[in-house]
Order: sequence, then structure tokens, then C-alpha cells
Amino acid sequence: MTQQNDHELIYSVPNQWKLPLYPASQHSMIEDAILSNVFEALVQRGESGLILPLAAKSFNFSDDFKTLEFVIDDRRKFSDGTKLTSYDFKRSWEEGLRMAANSTNSNLYDVTKFIEGADKFEDKGTLSGISAPTPNILVLNFSRRFRMALTHLTGARFSA
Repeated sequence: MTQQNDHELIYSVPNQWKLPLYPASQHSMIEDAILSNVFEALVQRGESGLILPLAAKSFNFSDDFKTLEFVIDDRRKFSDGTKLTSYDFKRSWEEGLRMAANSTNSNLYDVTKFIEGADKFEDKGTLSGISAPTPNILVLNFSRRFRMALTHLTGARFSA
């Protein structure tokens, strides 16, 4: 059941979650639908099926498809008024990897397993292949060609 007026959208979903609903804990379609109304991913799937910017202004793959750079839309803000930055995505994804998985694998693992340094994350607590050189630039360095990365980055679980 949903109720909507000018200022709110209320969901009533008959389900019990074992973990709080954070972007990285999302593992079902209903969770994604709920979280997508609260958080924004870097990219989204457009009506024609193309991947379009959302929280990112733009994105660009390197010629070898091993590096993906995003320009973050610095006009976006959190509910407390602070600006969205590249650091927020890096921190959110690393914190998500530290969370207990609520399915057979970490919900971020299908992308992060290809990021440089993923094999050392448990020891180091950081992904060396994700960098935020400026507040509005986020760079993902993959250990191999990963042309499907953008498709995987749509949806709420890769939000900040």
C-alpha cells in the first residue's frame, strides 16, 4: 500500500529484514525500490535501456576498460545540506563491505571483486582501486577489463 501527497511517500511492505536497510545491504527488488526513493546511485538505467548519469554528472571508461572515472554532481546534497562528494561513495562502499552479508555473498561483491586491492580488503580495510582525488572525481581501477561495470552500478546498493 502506498500513500502519496505533495511531501511524502509511504510504503507498507509485509516483510521482515534481518539487517537495517542500508544501500549495501539491499538484496531484493522490493528493498531496491524502497532504497531508490531515499538514495541515488552514480548511474541509472534509462527508459531506452541505456546507462545514464544520476548522482554523477558524467562517466568515462579508459580505452582498455580497466579504469572508470565519474564526475560527481556537486549540486546534490544530503538531507542535512552537506554536498555529495566522491569521498561519500568510497566510504559508503567500503563500509558496505564491512557489513555482515544478508545473502550468500556481500551485495557489493559482484563489482568490488574486480576492483584493484579487493583481495587485500580484509587486511587493509580499504580498496586501493577506488580513489577520490578531488571532491567531485571518483576513479575505479579494475584488475581486469570490466565493460559491464556500469550495468552493475545501477540500483540502490551502490548509492552513497
